[in-house]
Amino acid sequence: MRSQIRPRERILMTGVGGAGKTFDILTWVAMMKADTAWLIDNDNSFEKMIGLEFGDSIGIRQSFSGWVENPRDEEFGGHMVEDTELPLDADGQAVLFDCGGKGGTCYRQMRWAKHYAETHCAVNDLIAVDSFTVAWDRIKSMFIEAVHDSSMGAYFMRVRQEIEERNERARNSRDGGKEQKHFDAFDGMMDYQAINAVWEEDWMQFVRYPPCHLIITTELDELNQRSGDKFAEKDASVLGLWGEHGVKPRGQKRSGHLPATVFTKRKTRLGEFKITTVKDKGRDDFTDATISNFCQDYLYRVCGFRMEDV
Repeated sequence: MRSQIRPRERILMTGVGGAGKTFDILTWVAMMKADTAWLIDNDNSFEKMIGLEFGDSIGIRQSFSGWVENPRDEEFGGHMVEDTELPLDADGQAVLFDCGGKGGTCYRQMRWAKHYAETHCAVNDLIAVDSFTVAWDRIKSMFIEAVHDSSMGAYFMRVRQEIEERNERARNSRDGGKEQKHFDAFDGMMDYQAINAVWEEDWMQFVRYPPCHLIITTELDELNQRSGDKFAEKDASVLGLWGEHGVKPRGQKRSGHLPATVFTKRKTRLGEFKITTVKDKGRDDFTDATISNFCQDYLYRVCGFRMEDV
């Protein structure tokens, strides 16, 4: 199954857990006969679903997991390890990266896996990242571990304690805290500027100009309503794209803008999977449409993908 046009697909699927995002990706992979799917998994979902739902239609040719530290590697600080004991399919179309490390290690695995995929892929291949929400959480873990020498959980517990101590000093001061200006805890603005700069370098250019087809997933957050029809969200670009849907991708706020195609996914009480188009240039939109096979219902019927003799 290959695209008949030059631009590569850049797709974001966003939805709660169990909405069918991973399944949709694998319907695409199952139809790839001469090309490779590079599956970057930090959600422990691809391998199990392949085994349960896709049987012999998807074979894992190569698999990476774990992490070996290498201080002399200035770019990545280490590398993932190729699995040699797991059963593999020499003719399979999938390469799996199990980025299940704790905290910042997971993010280091994802950076390495992305680099490996983009330097080994061909133009008709697919890179799938499941999920960007976890990646955004883990980059914060990596930053805190590197800068503050602490796990994220321990760090924020310490920060919370410092906030309470500061507030207590302010309440007990003669001027009611007016002179209490020094604050040694988490400086959110400065830290997020640094975190966003790293994220931009690692992912944003890659999403804008991927070397092959790209599909990423995120979880959902609601746009909290302040009153009536007005949302508490203040970012105009977020409201402009997501306001009518009442939700937004969970994670780095620009992640929902850069892909060319954006969908929301949900599962009904009857077990049907529904898809809604947020944006998709030059193509018909889905509005809470039922789809059973993303590859057939979207890539083939809407995007014009076709099977080729290769």
